[in-house]
Amino acid sequence: MKYIKLILCGFIVLLNVNNGFSQVKNSTVLSAKDITKIDRILKSANEHVGFNGTLLLADSNGILYHNSIGFADTTKTRKLTTAHQISPGSVGKEFTTVAIMMLVEQGKLNYEDKLSKYVTNLPSWSSQITIENILAHTSGLPGIKWERNITTDDVMSQLMAVEKLEFKPGDGFGYNNLNVILRAVVVEKVTNAPFATFFKNNILIPSGMLQTFNKIHIDNDPASFVYGDIPSAILGVTMYSTVLDLYHFEKALWSGLLVSKTALKKGLAPHLLSGDYERTYFDFGWFTKNASGEITKMTHDGSNANQHSLKVSDFDKGLIVIIMSNDSRKSTPFELNDYALNFTEYNATQIPQSWWFTKEIKRVGFDTAIANYKKNMQNTNQLINDEFSFWVYGYIMMLKGELDNAIEILKINMENFPESADAYDSYAELLIQAEKFKEAKSVIKKGLKLAKESNNPNLIISLTDKWDSNFK
Repeated sequence: MKYIKLILCGFIVLLNVNNGFSQVKNSTVLSAKDITKIDRILKSANEHVGFNGTLLLADSNGILYHNSIGFADTTKTRKLTTAHQISPGSVGKEFTTVAIMMLVEQGKLNYEDKLSKYVTNLPSWSSQITIENILAHTSGLPGIKWERNITTDDVMSQLMAVEKLEFKPGDGFGYNNLNVILRAVVVEKVTNAPFATFFKNNILIPSGMLQTFNKIHIDNDPASFVYGDIPSAILGVTMYSTVLDLYHFEKALWSGLLVSKTALKKGLAPHLLSGDYERTYFDFGWFTKNASGEITKMTHDGSNANQHSLKVSDFDKGLIVIIMSNDSRKSTPFELNDYALNFTEYNATQIPQSWWFTKEIKRVGFDTAIANYKKNMQNTNQLINDEFSFWVYGYIMMLKGELDNAIEILKINMENFPESADAYDSYAELLIQAEKFKEAKSVIKKGLKLAKESNNPNLIISLTDKWDSNFK
C-alpha cells in the first residue's frame, strides 16, 4: 500500500530533479471539444458524488482549464468561484518547508543546528532536535491535540507541556503539525520579523501568489472563505489559498525560483524512516520515478476537515493538475486528476467506476452494489478503471473504519489489474490488517512473482517484508 509500504533501511533511490516544465518541448492546446469534455466531467462529479470545488489544468505554456462548481456556503446561496479560498491542508506544509530551505541556502541557519539555538524557551528536549528533524518529522514530538478555535498560543502551551519525546530524534517518524509551527517560529527568530513578512516577501510575491495567507487570528474569516474547515488559527499551519495560487507556487518551486534544484534534491530523497518508499524526505508529498531514477510525477494531497487539496506535476506529460474541494469526499480529487491528466483517452460520458459505486451503494447497499457490478458493470466501456484512483477510494473506506468493504474494493482492483504487483501488495496489506492470513498468503506469493518479473525493487521489498513478518 502506497502509504504503508515498508523498505529496507539501506535502500536508496537516486533522484533526478533536473527535468521540469521548462524542458517540456510539446505544449497542449485544448479545443472547444476538449473544454466541453472536461466541463462535463466536472458537472458529472458534482451530480454523482457531490463534488464542490475547483479544478485547474496547465502545461508548460500556461493554464489550459480553470473552473469551479458548487457553492461557497451551506445555504447554497453563494456560487463557488475560482477566487474563493480553501485550506490546502498538508499541501500548505510546503510553505514552511521552503521557508526554512531558503534560510539554509542564504547561510542563515544549518540543517544540523539544534532547535534550542533559535527557540530558547522550550524544554530541554529542544537541544536534541535539529532543524532537519522538524523538516522531516523525525523530531519525536507528539501531534497537536485539536479542538475547535485552537490558536497559536494554545499549541505553544501544548508544546511547552511536552515532558518527553516519543522517540529519540532521528530514530523514528511522527508526522504532525508541531514540527510545522516550529518551522515558522524558527523563521521568526532567524529573521527577527513575523513569519508572515518573510512568507510574503520571499515566497508569495516572487511566486505571484496574491490570495494565500496564514490565518493567525481566530476571528479572521473573510467572505472569500468557504465552509468545511476546522476553525483554527495557528502560525505556519492554518494556510488558506486558491487553486491558482497553488499553481503559481508549483511553477516557482520547479523552476528554481524559490530554492535551487541542488537544495531541492535533499528534500526529495526517499524518507526511509517513514516506512513509505515513495514519500519525500521533506514535506513535498510523494514521487514516482522511472527506471533511470528520474522523477516523473510529484503528488501531494492535504485535508482540513471537509476541505481537500491535490497538487500533481506530471513531468512526462508536461502537465500540472491542481484541485481543491470542500465536499468531504477525499477521493474525488484523485479521480478528477486521473481524468484531467488523461482527458484525450476518455470520452465525455465516461465516469470513474468509484463514482458508480458511490451512487449504487447509496441506492442498494454495499453488498448488492458489489454483486451488481460483477454481474452487469465489469466490462462496460462507460466506466473509467484507474488503478490508483480506485485504490484511494478503497483506502479511504479503510480509514473510515470500513475495513471489510475496503478489502472488497481492493480485491476488485486486483482483479481488474491482474498484472499489477502494486494491486496485489495493497490488497494483501488489508487482508493482513483483517487477520485473513490464508488469503493474504496466496496474494503475496502472486504479487511477489509479478514484482520480480517486472524487476520492481520497491515492491519486492514491500511484499517480502509482508511475507517475512507473517509467514516465515
